[in-house]
Amino acid sequence: MPIASTDQIPVVSDLAPSGTVEPGGEQEGLHVALGRPDVSRGVAVSDVWKVGGWKIQFARLANRRRLGLDLNEGKIHVKVITGDLAEPARGPFAANRQARDTLV
Repeated sequence: MPIASTDQIPVVSDLAPSGTVEPGGEQEGLHVALGRPDVSRGVAVSDVWKVGGWKIQFARLANRRRLGLDLNEGKIHVKVITGDLAEPARGPFAANRQARDTLV
């Protein structure tokens, strides 16, 4: 099945946040709340969370959608939770006894 066609692939840094990232409160970690992806672009993104010199942002893509990354931001790491990353080809899990590289 082909990737959804759009006039222009949205770039993550150009999108207004449509979700939130907050401290987990009583639970350790972060609470990430992303709504359903925008119908026209098929993407929902969180605010940017800055921690320990890292900028962290979460994105949720509708099926067969693309999201551009701003390579001027420096090294970019992507963690796939469900689904697949097309370029470089990567699924959510590494093979047994292997570490998953997140650098794209």
